Amino acid sequence: VPPSFFYFFPLFLLIVLAVLATNFDRVRSFIGFAASPTIIEDTPVERTIFLLIFNPVLENQGSVKLTAYKGWNDPDTLSAQLLPSFPQASNQYLTYRIAERQEVDAIPVKTDGFVYTDETYLNCVGNTSTCHASDGVNYQKLFTDYNICAKNVDEVWLWGGPYFGYLEYNPVSFCGKTQFVMGFNYERGISEVLHDFGHRMEYV
Repeated sequence: VPPSFFYFFPLFLLIVLAVLATNFDRVRSFIGFAASPTIIEDTPVERTIFLLIFNPVLENQGSVKLTAYKGWNDPDTLSAQLLPSFPQASNQYLTYRIAERQEVDAIPVKTDGFVYTDETYLNCVGNTSTCHASDGVNYQKLFTDYNICAKNVDEVWLWGGPYFGYLEYNPVSFCGKTQFVMGFNYERGISEVLHDFGHRMEYV
């Protein structure tokens, strides 16, 4: 340490003490502001959902639904398991409610207009090299075909199989407001559904 340090450091301390003494109220106010808790609006909220399930009936396979034929999960069961997760994780702040449910005997249309038949879809999941590219679903057509804007819901939850073209989450504004469209795969389980919401939180 240079000798000058022992001369200037006490002088520096005296200056600091003088500033604190002459501005005591301001310093105290600043410390109090920094230490005061932030007020958070914690009134519980409820968000409404349009639950749209694509689960085609396979007429050439005994007229059973795709989920039953492949031994995949029931989307209603998974939805029922998912709903209680939100009040539990948010200390009762957030609740989701299914305002409307619709199940469709179809596979949704891709962005380029392609639509799987039952046969071509089963070929795809049996041999992924036969799957159509590009894979993305036409979200605008979904909103138009199922009149989603008129439903005035907060979110849309889509259920479907692999290669239906859903994104895990998609913030869209087709109705003049931001609505998240969640894309769930009933081949998978509740862990993957929650994982989708984790990615949505990272995005936000």
